[in-house]
Amino acid sequence: MILAERMADLVELVRRAATLRNDADAANSKKADHEIRDHLMAIAAFREVHAAIESILLEDNRFQERQGDLVLHSGYVRFTSDFTIHWLAIRATKVTAEQACADLHRFLSTDDFPYTMRVAVSGVFTDHDVQFGPGLWLRADRNKHLPEPLQPKGFFRSLLHMPMVALIEERVQKITKRPEQDSSESEFLRASLEADDVLLCLSLVALPAVPFLVGLVCQPADWVPFYGYLDYPRSLESSGHQKRLWKNQTQRAQMIYDSFRSLTPRAKDRIRLPMRRLNTAMRRRDDADSAIDLGIALEGLVLGETDSDKKYQLGVRCAFLLGDDPDSRHRVYDLATVLYHLRNRGVHRGVLKPDDLKKTPFKGREVRKVLEEGGKLVAEVIERFMENNAQDPAWDSLVLGQRPGAPPAAPIESPEF
Repeated sequence: MILAERMADLVELVRRAATLRNDADAANSKKADHEIRDHLMAIAAFREVHAAIESILLEDNRFQERQGDLVLHSGYVRFTSDFTIHWLAIRATKVTAEQACADLHRFLSTDDFPYTMRVAVSGVFTDHDVQFGPGLWLRADRNKHLPEPLQPKGFFRSLLHMPMVALIEERVQKITKRPEQDSSESEFLRASLEADDVLLCLSLVALPAVPFLVGLVCQPADWVPFYGYLDYPRSLESSGHQKRLWKNQTQRAQMIYDSFRSLTPRAKDRIRLPMRRLNTAMRRRDDADSAIDLGIALEGLVLGETDSDKKYQLGVRCAFLLGDDPDSRHRVYDLATVLYHLRNRGVHRGVLKPDDLKKTPFKGREVRKVLEEGGKLVAEVIERFMENNAQDPAWDSLVLGQRPGAPPAAPIESPEF
C-alpha cells in the first residue's frame, strides 16, 4: 500500500494544497467550485503540488483499480486522481491534512461506504419526527434537514410543490465500478429507496392529500472522497393539498409500514402498483385521470383474471371484503361500481362530467368528492390485502359462504403480473 508508506509526504503536500485552496476561496467567494478549480490550475504553485500528489496516488494499486465511474445509489460519480486531489484540498480546509489523507486511505481500504438520501416531501407536514426503521426518519424541521438546493428559497417551483418535511434514509453502498463494456449513455440506474415505500404507506392515512417527492440529494459520508448529486423528478403533479399529519396518523403509518416491510418481495411488488396508483390518483388535476388510476388500483387487487362482468364482480368482491352487514355492503358496492363506471368513462371519453353520476346513487354529488371517497375505499382494500400477505381471499367462499361439508378454503395465490 504505497499510500500508507508515503503518508508523511502526502500530508505535507495536501497541507500546501489546502492553503492555496483557502486563498482561492477567499478571492473567489462568489464563484462555483469548477471555476475555483480552474483558477487554481492556472497557478504554477498549485500545479506543482497537484502533480506531486497525483504521482503518489497513482503509485497505489488500490487507487488505480478504483479509478473510473463508481456507483452511488442510482447514478455514477467520477473517481479520478484530479477530482481526488481537489477533494483532499477542500477536505483539509475543513478538518486537517492528516485527517483528509487518513479518510482517503480508509476509503481505499474498505469495500463499501455509507451515504444519506435527503428527500424533500410535499403534500403533508407534521410537528414531530417519526422513525420508520434504523436510519429511516421523517423529519418535521425541513430547514434543519434539507440542504439549501431543496429549501423553498432555492426551489424554482410553484407553491403546489413546496417541500414541507424531509425523509432521511441512511444507506450503505458496495463499491462497484461501471462495467467497461457498458456503452449506455444513461447516468442513472434503477435503485429503490425504503423512503419510497414510506411515502406510499403515508398515502393510506391522510387522503385525499398525499405525500410526494419533489427533490432529493444523495450525500456520501464526509470521509468519502467524492461528491453526491441533486435530482428533481421530471414530472410532478399536485392537488395543492398540504395535509397535517397528527400523531395518531403517523403512528398508524408506522404500523402500516411495519406490515408492508414484513411482506415477501413478490407480495411487495403486487401491493406497490395499487399504492402508487392511489397516490397519483389523489394528486391528479384531471378527474378522468384520477378515475383511471383508481380503477387500475382496484382491478389489480380485486379482479385478477376474472372474465365475467367486471364492474359487478368488482362491486360484489369489495362489498364482502369490506362490509360487515347488508347496509355497509350496499354502500361499498355502490361506491366500487360507480368508481369503475367513472374509470370506463375516463378511458373511453377522456373527460368526466357531472352527468356521469346521473344514473347512480351519487346523483348530484361532485365528481371529485366521489373520487376522494373512492380513494379511501382503495386504501382500505390495500390494507386488507397487506394483512393477507397480498394474497387473494377465497372469493367464492367470502361471497357465498363456506360450502357445506368442505374444509376451510386456503387463500388463493396472487396471480403473476
